[in-house]
Amino acid sequence: MEANLILHILEKSNSKVAVFGMGKSGYSALKLLIKKKIQVWAINSGKIKNWPQTQEIQKIVAQENLIEQESNLCEEIFSKMDLIIISPGIPRDHNVLKMALAKKIPVISEIELAYTWLKSQCKIVAITGTNGKTTTTTLLGDILKNDGRNVFVGGNIGVPLSDLICHETQHLNTEIVVLELSSFQLESMVNFHPHLAAIVNINMSHGERYKNLESYASAKFHIADNMNKNDSLLIPDNDPMIIDWAQGQHSTIYKKNIVNLKNNFDLTFWKLKGEHNLENLWFASTLAQLLGVDKKSIQQSINQFPGLPHRVEKVLTNLSYEVFNDSKSTNILSTFVALKSMEQEKRPLYLIIGGKFRAGVPDDSLITYVDELQKYCDKILLIGETTDFLFGDFGHHISCQKLYDLEHVKDFLAREKFLGTLLFSPAFPSFDQFENYVHRGDYFKKIFS
Repeated sequence: MEANLILHILEKSNSKVAVFGMGKSGYSALKLLIKKKIQVWAINSGKIKNWPQTQEIQKIVAQENLIEQESNLCEEIFSKMDLIIISPGIPRDHNVLKMALAKKIPVISEIELAYTWLKSQCKIVAITGTNGKTTTTTLLGDILKNDGRNVFVGGNIGVPLSDLICHETQHLNTEIVVLELSSFQLESMVNFHPHLAAIVNINMSHGERYKNLESYASAKFHIADNMNKNDSLLIPDNDPMIIDWAQGQHSTIYKKNIVNLKNNFDLTFWKLKGEHNLENLWFASTLAQLLGVDKKSIQQSINQFPGLPHRVEKVLTNLSYEVFNDSKSTNILSTFVALKSMEQEKRPLYLIIGGKFRAGVPDDSLITYVDELQKYCDKILLIGETTDFLFGDFGHHISCQKLYDLEHVKDFLAREKFLGTLLFSPAFPSFDQFENYVHRGDYFKKIFS
């Protein structure tokens, strides 16, 4: 695709652009397109009256341009567009997009849309990975702010990039853009070009979208499509697949080096548990140094950064046992990272897991990890839609209790007069019982605080 094709479409008079998916990023894209005086169509599943932010959308988009995904006209409308902006949760091979894709109508992400208008003076840092990308992104933002930089932090977390472009004053003052990017966003990039990028790790996830690790990794690898010899790419030092791929890249490659981190910084007051968080710190601090940040600013963040809510977060409680909230865990490897960080905590350790089944290819089976589970925890408390399946999968190999929801967990622990450590690290998505992992984590903290 020509480098200027997206901009050409957006600057052409009477261009027609559809935004598919009215979540946070879709609504942000919609606002940006309206601000740029471009004809837009908003498309979402379900009745219009039930869409997120439907009243706000109806104020800026003509009623006839609000289309329900289930409408018989939906596929035809897409095929008449000049450009389609797709929300991360919607796969590119969605049935209603087939006609548009056959006609080679560009389908891009909200990030790619916003990038089209991002001022050229901004340094762009892009961070992806299966686990740890949110901590790395947030920590880097904290370091840059300590160093007095005008920085925007967003993307897959917090604020969509299109919001920055909409706010002209903030946009003009921004020096550095730090973006967390998911595989879903990276699938639909065309011209996006970060100056610095990091792939913190890649382990199989999102089996509902990808048929195997290779296809998942391929989506992640789009982060470097447009990088060149003047750019820098940070990768792990222990993943042969990523290392092999990186050898074919044109950018300068830096491999993770924890020894170097420990030699250059004082970690006495570092609050985050586990080796994985030292890895996140290496990525964030190395990116900061490549941006010319003073080491004092990095040390300040090391001393003060509290960690993220819902990521191995200690819950203040009056209960007779210690409580940790790791609601952000939506895959098995993330849960094992959390478990390993509990090695110094009081035993017995009870682990709460369970949530919504992933459609498609499973990320892995917990039965594979029974020996490790027995090493790190003393009992598993099962909740959510996966309860009966998981009990059948490994309930005869390790002590398990079917409890189905968090209220029953608390009742069970009270009856047991539990005195150890409780870790909530579900390993599955939250959508069976909660709106998202934040809702799940907040609910957990409310019950156990």
